[in-house]
Amino acid sequence: MKRLFLSLLTGIAALCGSAQTKDSVDVSQFTVVYDYACKTRMGKTGENITDTMRLAVQVGTKLNRMMEYYWYDYFIHRHRKEDVLHGMWSHCVNMMPECIYTNYPEGKLTTREGVVPKPYETTQPMNTIQWQLSADTATIATYPCKKAVGEFGGRTWTVFYTDEVPSTAGPWKLHGCPGLIVRADDSEGIHHFELNALINEQLAIRYEPKPNYVRMDNAKFIKFRNGLFCNPRYVQDPHYWLSAGDNIQVQSYMWGPTDWVEYYNGIYSPHKDNVRYYQPLELK
Repeated sequence: MKRLFLSLLTGIAALCGSAQTKDSVDVSQFTVVYDYACKTRMGKTGENITDTMRLAVQVGTKLNRMMEYYWYDYFIHRHRKEDVLHGMWSHCVNMMPECIYTNYPEGKLTTREGVVPKPYETTQPMNTIQWQLSADTATIATYPCKKAVGEFGGRTWTVFYTDEVPSTAGPWKLHGCPGLIVRADDSEGIHHFELNALINEQLAIRYEPKPNYVRMDNAKFIKFRNGLFCNPRYVQDPHYWLSAGDNIQVQSYMWGPTDWVEYYNGIYSPHKDNVRYYQPLELK
């Protein structure tokens, strides 16, 4: 299987030049699709629920880019706008960052994420996960995998990776194992990532400068964001920190019979009737 995958990569490598554009920072070798599940509770009723969404990670030769799958599918493949609307809803419910660049700039993780009413761009050192490799094995999505445990962002993560896919990539900000991460779970059993598919495609990985984004150190941003979303007031009013004097434009869209998606100055936000208890991936 490893030889087959490498041969597919070799076959598409010749397309690298045609995939490159003047505003791209790398070219993907393939795209990894992950399913993400988050255990939480409804703010309105306290009911235990598990929210799910899908993520896409473009794996390049120098860097990786993660984004919500339906946005990726729309912008890269120009598929149905209805799927993008579904992606909007998933993104709002799970509070996943808009985009994460691994090793861009070199040695850094760059994250773009909105907190109403402003978009933010943060950076942090990349190589901070000290994985403890284990002899334990498993077969996941037909791949033979090995186990590793590491701490990142204040959580302990157990992952399974496969050296059948020659990459150190993983879901979200997890990376650095001697093979592609195909499953990841935090020690509290709240967050779960699992490989859904590998897509062999040669496409530009773009980084578009955003002058309107507020630049902030990641540790400072985590403290700021978690302080807002983990406040007990959040599940009663997901915009409690806003004041009447703020210059904010609000747009609301309905997805399904009861689910609302709202934009505050173009930033996704849950409607008060659908807000969940916030479960941060990073605690610090």
